[in-house]
Amino acid sequence: MSENKYDCRFSIILPAYDPYKDAFDIFMDLFEKNWPDCPYPVVVTNMFFQYESTLPNFYLKNCGDEKRYRVRRTEAINMVKAKYYLIMEEDRMFTGKIDTREIEKILDFMDENDIEYYRMNPSFFKKKKKDKFEGYEHFYHIPAKEPYGRSGATSIYRIDLIERNSKKYADAYCEENGYLEDSFNATEKYLANAATDDRNILHILHCIDKSQWIPSAKRELEKMGYDLSATTLKTLPKKRNIVQKCKYVIGNRVPIKFRYYIKKFLSKFGMKFSTKY
Repeated sequence: MSENKYDCRFSIILPAYDPYKDAFDIFMDLFEKNWPDCPYPVVVTNMFFQYESTLPNFYLKNCGDEKRYRVRRTEAINMVKAKYYLIMEEDRMFTGKIDTREIEKILDFMDENDIEYYRMNPSFFKKKKKDKFEGYEHFYHIPAKEPYGRSGATSIYRIDLIERNSKKYADAYCEENGYLEDSFNATEKYLANAATDDRNILHILHCIDKSQWIPSAKRELEKMGYDLSATTLKTLPKKRNIVQKCKYVIGNRVPIKFRYYIKKFLSKFGMKFSTKY
């Protein structure tokens, strides 16, 4: 893969969604506080709103009345041609200081090991010593049958993987469902050309679920001094929050094949699921 065709090695992109503008403002404020010297191009694509950032390499493009995530993501990629992209969402916020040297170590590791997908978002599963890449302290293989071993955002993608996925899947939903299908049908031990980390080096705090503030994350942001009372986003009700946590824990602990057959059985009684896996 020739390096000459790229403007840079690495870029951070955020296909922002205007209804989440309140969350976006906090995301960017934390980004600017915790990584003020970020040396990489940061590209935001959205619908209409404007934003002035203190980051040294910040770019924003309005896409008009474009609600499709995939289109806004493609617009961001087209603005800066990079070998690797960290794809972010405004509901996963940087809550601690970020060390650029650690990012460079990850990129070097990806170069050295032909890695095209690197999960930055903390995984539900505890990392096992036997899954570690030999000779590296924090880099691990991703078990092929791990549900959501790959996630759409908060991950580093090599551009050729993004291009293949764009041809293979019609939209972001189909892409995530395709990942689950791959896990369901997996025969190999690990995902090919993929890795994850046993740290949370971006200090990510997941803040929104079902278009509402997650109560625990809301409390953390309020402790940092953010007033969320005036935001347009509501808070996830307590009971709904408990249900979501239970679904997350159970959904990740149950093996994907067993989960498939449970859903298939329950579907006969009228229950609906966002994915059959």
